[in-house]
Amino acid sequence: MCLIIKEKFKSAMVALEYSEKPKIATEDIKVFKVLNNDRRMNCIGSPFQYEQYSKGELKTSEKFTFSGTQFGDECELGVEQGLHSYKKLNFAPRSVLLMLESYFIIQCTIPKGTPYFENEDEYVSLALQMPEEFNSIEGSKVLY
Repeated sequence: MCLIIKEKFKSAMVALEYSEKPKIATEDIKVFKVLNNDRRMNCIGSPFQYEQYSKGELKTSEKFTFSGTQFGDECELGVEQGLHSYKKLNFAPRSVLLMLESYFIIQCTIPKGTPYFENEDEYVSLALQMPEEFNSIEGSKVLY
């Protein structure tokens, strides 16, 4: 999964400079996270990286990683590594959800002070606070 920054950069150097300056959350940001009942591991995990998630956990990522694509005179920047979440419930791509056997969506929080990147639909942050209970807003029943 990759968050594409909608801004087009004039060069790879400008994109690199942008990647070194994430926004910092000035307050808690409520977000939506797609998780999956991982039956192979008997746990709750992220659907793409198979990262395990626990109730009440402050989930962290060590760093952001990026990809870039050159289109003529412009460069597009993608944020690859980090904790991906959605701004609104209906932004989770239905095509992705249909591929998952047992997905569900929860609301969680990007804590104040956390570095993050965003586009109009998504966030990628270095921390996500999981709720004390995984109450499925949409999708299947939480099994673990």
